[in-house]
Amino acid sequence: MDLSLLNAAQALRLAHPWLADVVRDLSGLGSTFVLTFCTVATVGYLALIGQRAQAMLLAAWTLGGALLVSAFKTYFFRARPDLQFAELAVSGLSFPSGHASMSVIVFLPIGLLIAGTCHRLAERRYILATAVLLSVLVGLSRVALGVHWATDVLGGWVFGLAWAMLWLQLARRMGGGHGSARL
Repeated sequence: MDLSLLNAAQALRLAHPWLADVVRDLSGLGSTFVLTFCTVATVGYLALIGQRAQAMLLAAWTLGGALLVSAFKTYFFRARPDLQFAELAVSGLSFPSGHASMSVIVFLPIGLLIAGTCHRLAERRYILATAVLLSVLVGLSRVALGVHWATDVLGGWVFGLAWAMLWLQLARRMGGGHGSARL
């Protein structure tokens, strides 16, 4: 499956050269800089509105996830696909995809925080669907660029969701804090 998807992605990029720019941009949404910026901005806002426990929880959630992704990469020590499949050269290990894992770990709680401020169900669903869509697009972009195997991305999504569920349970046990901004 992995090799077939890499070949298909490469063929699509060759047939539609503009696609490479699109998937590079989508991949950038899961970059360390973008995800760190989103996390720091959200943590800062939560602290500003007096939600210090939630701010600390979000910071620990994200940092802990990043550390575990690094540990998993070292443990599994899986090489990236050969450069012949890649649109660009990327260093580092492959499993799990850090972009896929961290986009779930960052976009999901931010989506939940924003959705928690909305009163209408349709608004909450839209915001959460957008957070999920961002995570899916980031992961797919990594395969489309040829810098990850599809199973790296699937593993990243599974880890990100498991980590999110664990931390959401912790947030619920903490009582969610005061006000409308809750994880």
